[in-house]
Order: sequence, then structure tokens, then C-alpha cells
Amino acid sequence: MQPPASPVPSPEQVQLTDLVRRRRQLVDAAAQKKQREPILGQPLVTSSIERQLAFLAGEITAIDQAIADAIASDVTLAHRAALLRTIPGIGAVTAATLVAELAELDTTGNKQIAAFTGDAPMNRNSSMSRGQAHIAGGRMSARCCLYMATIIAIRCNPAICPFYKHLREQGKPPKVAIVAAMRKLITAANAMLAHDRPWHADSA
Repeated sequence: MQPPASPVPSPEQVQLTDLVRRRRQLVDAAAQKKQREPILGQPLVTSSIERQLAFLAGEITAIDQAIADAIASDVTLAHRAALLRTIPGIGAVTAATLVAELAELDTTGNKQIAAFTGDAPMNRNSSMSRGQAHIAGGRMSARCCLYMATIIAIRCNPAICPFYKHLREQGKPPKVAIVAAMRKLITAANAMLAHDRPWHADSA
């Protein structure tokens, strides 16, 4: 079908991607440790878990600084991250993740960028039936960060907030409305980078 080739990432972007993925590994490891229930009468076990959490917190802090340094040292990455951070709801971690994991931002269409983040509805039809569309695939780290950014944007973004409320008032389930808001947020980011302009109320 001869799809267009994805842009070749620069060495700086490869480095940033490795750092972002390592950060997610550390965050996931810390989350697993926090889910361990304290064992009564076993202070050695509890203190061991606490030491591990403290170590992971230090590693996350160090990786956060390395990510910030990697972005600041490259003009292109710094500019793209700065544009993304003008969007209400997108902070430093989400901006870094999107810059690292979505080299296609600003070089592809809205449907494609939604598919890259796993926010595009996929039909499940056959010749005999029509199934309900579901989201699937995409890059997990980008989707997870985008989800958290959307949860914040639903509360503070003057374009995403009314959009989400309108869908809920129409009777859309919360998860469906959130996914639609995620898609709206990432397509707005795609357009912003394509036109090299910061966020404004008409971007989304």
C-alpha cells in the first residue's frame, strides 16, 4: 500500500526517547512497590520496601533532570516541548513524552496521529455483522501521558472542558467522552506544531 515513511529520529530524539522510557519503567516499579501491603510484625520487610521506594524516587528525580537537560540542549526539541506546554493540561512530563514518542507530530494528519496514540476508533465489522468500534494499539507511553493530561484538561482547558461536558450531557459514557477529549487534545497539539504556534482557545 506504500504508506509514507516515518521521519527518521535524530540522535538527540533517540536519547530523549530512551530517557522517557526509563522514567516510565521507574514509575511503574515504584507503583508496584506502593501496592504492597505492610506486613504486621515485620519491620524489616517494611523498611526494605521504604528504602526501595526512596531509591526509586531518587532515580526518577535524576532521570527528570536528564530529560530536562536533553530537551534544553536541542533547539528543535526545546521549541516543540515549549509549544506543547502552552496547552492547558500538558506539563513537562507529558510534553517530553509526546516529543520523544511522537516524531510524527506536525508531519501527519489528525486521524493518523490519533492512531499513533491509540485514540482512533477501530471498526470491528465483517460481511455479516457490524461491531462496536473500540480504540486499540498505539504507543502506550504516549497514550498514558495523554490520558492524564486530558483528565487535567477536562478541569482547566477552556476548549476541552466544555467539549467533554457536552458529550456527557448527550449521554456519552465517561470513558467514551474522555477518549474523545484525548483525541481532540492530540489533534490540537498536532495542528499547533504544524503551524508553529502556541495554544489558544481556537486551537482545539
